Amino acid sequence: MIDQKLYEKIQAKFPDGKFPAPFSRSLDIRLIRYLEGEVETEVTVRKDWLNPFGIAHGGFLFTLLDETLGAGAATVVDKPVYADARAMTTASHNIFFHSPAHPGETLVISAGVISARRTLIAMEGRILKKEDKSIVATSKGLWFVIR
Repeated sequence: MIDQKLYEKIQAKFPDGKFPAPFSRSLDIRLIRYLEGEVETEVTVRKDWLNPFGIAHGGFLFTLLDETLGAGAATVVDKPVYADARAMTTASHNIFFHSPAHPGETLVISAGVISARRTLIAMEGRILKKEDKSIVATSKGLWFVIR
């Protein structure tokens, strides 16, 4: 489910922002869920996103999490405490790899807000294989609110 009103409010708050980010548009990330405090995206692994051993490149997986967690952090910046926010950026983000992802597999990337403070929004996320729900990667990160 996508809360279209919330999505439009966030876009209006950052009129100079481009949603989704230009970098991530080339990754064919599909927005599945966009609610306050949580976002879910989906992507099917392509052969050009592999490492030399034929599995999804770690940088690709990190990008999926970073983009999805960033979108999740943005779902709370319509609150009054963020009235003067001009932008957001990743301050810290750690990824933990659990199992490989292969070409043709569909990945579901989920993000949730752990806490939202005046200047930092703490996030957690995970990547699951859609077919069998096995964990590919998990992550935790902080997003800095630029004022």
